[in-house]
Amino acid sequence: MRPFVYREACAHQISGWVLNAADGVHIEAAGRDDNLHAFIQALSAHAPAAARIEHIETHIVDAGEERDASAALYQGDHGTHEEEVTGAHPHAHVGSTQQPRRASTSEQDSPASSMPPRVNKGFTIRESEDAGAHTTLVSPDIAICNDCLKELFDPNDRRYHYPFITCTNCGPRFTIIRALPYDRLKTSMEDFDLCPVCAAEYTNPADRRFHAQPDACFVCGPHLSWREARGHSPAPAIGDTRLASDAIIDRAADLIAKGSIIAIKGLGGFHLACNAASTRAVHTLRTRKHRGDKPLAIMVQDLAAASQLAEINTLEQGLLTGTVRPIVLLKRKQVTCSSPRENAELSHGDASEHVRIAQPHYAREGSRLTNASEHTLIPASSAQKKSHTHGCTTQRDPIQISPEVAGTLPELGIMLPYTPLQYLLMEACAARGITALVMTSGNRSGDPIEIDDTSAWRNLVEGGLADALLGFNRQILTRFDDSVLRVVAGRALPIRRSRGYAPTPLPLPTYTACPSSTQAQQPDRAKTQCAGHALEQQPDRAKTQCAGHAQAQCAELHPHQPAHLCTHAAEQRPQPTSSLLATGSEQKATFALTRDTNCFLSQHIGDIDQGSTLNTWHETRLHMERLFDIAPTALACDLHPAYLTSRWARATAAERHLPLIEVQHHHAHIASVLAEARASGDEDASRQVLGIAFDGTGAGTDGTVWGGEMLIADFTGFSRAARLSPWKLLGGAGAILDPKKCAWSLLTCVNLLEHPGAERLRSAFTDKETRILQHMYEHNINSPLTSSMGRLLDGLSAILGICVKASYEGQPAIELEAAAWRSGKVAQTMSQRDQVRYQLEFRELTNSDLPQPVYEDAHGSQQESSPAARSCQRGNAPTWELNPTPLLAAALDDIAVKRPPEEIALCIHQAIIQGTVHAARCIAQATSLTTCALSGGVFMNRILLAGIADGLKSQGLHVLIPQQIPVNDGCIAYGQAAVAHAHLASPQ
Repeated sequence: MRPFVYREACAHQISGWVLNAADGVHIEAAGRDDNLHAFIQALSAHAPAAARIEHIETHIVDAGEERDASAALYQGDHGTHEEEVTGAHPHAHVGSTQQPRRASTSEQDSPASSMPPRVNKGFTIRESEDAGAHTTLVSPDIAICNDCLKELFDPNDRRYHYPFITCTNCGPRFTIIRALPYDRLKTSMEDFDLCPVCAAEYTNPADRRFHAQPDACFVCGPHLSWREARGHSPAPAIGDTRLASDAIIDRAADLIAKGSIIAIKGLGGFHLACNAASTRAVHTLRTRKHRGDKPLAIMVQDLAAASQLAEINTLEQGLLTGTVRPIVLLKRKQVTCSSPRENAELSHGDASEHVRIAQPHYAREGSRLTNASEHTLIPASSAQKKSHTHGCTTQRDPIQISPEVAGTLPELGIMLPYTPLQYLLMEACAARGITALVMTSGNRSGDPIEIDDTSAWRNLVEGGLADALLGFNRQILTRFDDSVLRVVAGRALPIRRSRGYAPTPLPLPTYTACPSSTQAQQPDRAKTQCAGHALEQQPDRAKTQCAGHAQAQCAELHPHQPAHLCTHAAEQRPQPTSSLLATGSEQKATFALTRDTNCFLSQHIGDIDQGSTLNTWHETRLHMERLFDIAPTALACDLHPAYLTSRWARATAAERHLPLIEVQHHHAHIASVLAEARASGDEDASRQVLGIAFDGTGAGTDGTVWGGEMLIADFTGFSRAARLSPWKLLGGAGAILDPKKCAWSLLTCVNLLEHPGAERLRSAFTDKETRILQHMYEHNINSPLTSSMGRLLDGLSAILGICVKASYEGQPAIELEAAAWRSGKVAQTMSQRDQVRYQLEFRELTNSDLPQPVYEDAHGSQQESSPAARSCQRGNAPTWELNPTPLLAAALDDIAVKRPPEEIALCIHQAIIQGTVHAARCIAQATSLTTCALSGGVFMNRILLAGIADGLKSQGLHVLIPQQIPVNDGCIAYGQAAVAHAHLASPQ
């Protein structure tokens, strides 16, 4: 912001100064009235593309407040600029996002016309101040800008082929910052002293690199390093000159062309890269990383290359080429029908089987690697060179992608280069006929992404995942995976919110009491006395755990009461807090820190099911607490008894005597949608809504596993209006990767296991396995009840034979959706005959329909549910139920007559859409609700999201879908923060 403010000040003949402070950007400006007005307006109207002006505060500096600007002016390498200035003092809090928001000023902000303007005194940038609370925002990392890209490929530029070229408009930000205010000495660039030429640019107001903190060149900046697994000295080769740097990049491209896997350092961590056209290379990567069948993302050189592979609309183009450059899930133009495994052994030898191997198109004089003299790079003749514009080929061979990349899925995850190093590597690969690279997170399965060269060498290369390491000596201070987005119905929806987006804050709505037309609609408040003493049959809401005694003491005081129901007595009610920590979910984990109505949602961290990822969660949490100067005074967590972050939150709340709000998983899902919509000005989000939360797993308040829920909800509570009919989930969490067990128990529950259409499923089990399953089912051994829509889809996928063994969570449902897309009739409605047969039956429940709950304790063991838990479950019992029995019967009938599974898969999707819309319409009519909110991992399914949203709109209902947060568990922390924020602010 400071260089931008400087340029605008000069353009408007303003004298004064600008500085970075912990709470934003401070400006003192003096000039003519009309110039000051124009200057203030320009601060928001002309702000850089990656900036966000939250607000501008201005006031008049009295004569007694005149400041001596010579006391603290910025001192550069070319002397000290001193002048005394007074005038209007706009105070701007600035951060970063894609689109800046116009700041507003009131009439009283106008400078007094009587103040004598002091013009032509000059404008300066002062040295930053670190006083006060750290309330300013921090920019996420920004993709290389067009100006730097031109210089990168300009042989006459001194930064030609410099892998770390940057300016004030692009480059690393959050991943290199150590503390605020944002200055070079508080980043990992403090290790690199500017050379005289770079220092002159840094202090030249007319230069694009004026105060560009990551600026450097070959002389003074970071350099590449290179090490190979075998046959070379342990000491890395260093790219401290252009020739040495180019040789490293060429060597990496050579190995990729021969089928090797390279660990490559990026902005937020390492990638594992290989030739995306080589089935052998991609299969090797999957095997080494234990990746299974989960689709892999690819990087192509430019938009033209991406267009060869996928259909790309205008919005998707903007995402691919913008300042963030996320992975975008795009509809593929062609999908091979062959199985990836059938192609696993196609390639033998070193060269890729799908691409032409070409010579390097750059002539490198003396380009031999320091520690690899036997690998000589062959100079390219002029006839072999290709035409390039900013590093992008204008003549290209057709792009081919191995089936190993994404199998037969209808989407392909594509991103464009966003760092100078990636552009240089893609150009070198293109010269060898390689048009696409697999780019997947550089980590061992289950571990966080690697960010340190030494650790990456040990875990990725010596650990056997990669054949070589392309690193550099600029530290990454915070891990960031690539963000993933998908465009549905004209909206960009995040799948993974990380690099480029986090931790830009999301707003929390100011809490107001929920208007309610009927008592039946109003969710009941949390009990004000300990639930172990009295528990009425009321709909559930967030619970505040007793922080005055440890959890063990709470269990001792109230032995029949689940810990998540223990609440503060009225006199212990916490006062509203301006700072809390929401710990999020276990899968696709994030956390949230709040200050007042700002919610800093962390980047995607991963699945926290082991110590290494939990350590990363703590490291990231502590870094953000220090950076934004936030000390949480309250905690919020999921009420699941075994989540590692929830267990930490309970222990920490008890130890520090902090309020703890435990939020039911699906309530957090819906609250996250409401919070985003309410903060954007949607008044309907301030009222109760019908929340449709469809996902795989979430701990219910009745001790069962929820996941097919329709909730009447607001920020302060919820009632369970309807659910999917529950069945026993054999194997518990293990059923996530074994969908045929889920299918067996599902059909057993509805008495359809002996149907002729289930013969293939039955034959998948041996007699011994069948006896074990029957014993588990009959004796409730590791068989919790579930109402999960995600598990229903998994079971249906297994019944159809589409996916009977999963290698990653959600694979059966994902492949079921892919089969529906392959039917080619997605946009069509079911035939009248299918509409009658394929149904989710919507019916009203009675107490006799309610399942016997099973409570899982903090160690994951199944316990007999206590009287208090049963009471709570019945008190929060749903009124209606969606029964999938007719749908299952129709699918089995069609399997028996050998109807194509793709057509059955499409009928299943359309039945779920129609059944959900019908249920929502009935509930809305019965409760006078007019708004529906959709959330949960099932809504990552394009067909279901678009179909249900369109169906609800056709019934006259207002539909809320998240736009800045994922529908999956990446939104849970934000939802928890919204619920806790309202709970602590509530006067009741």
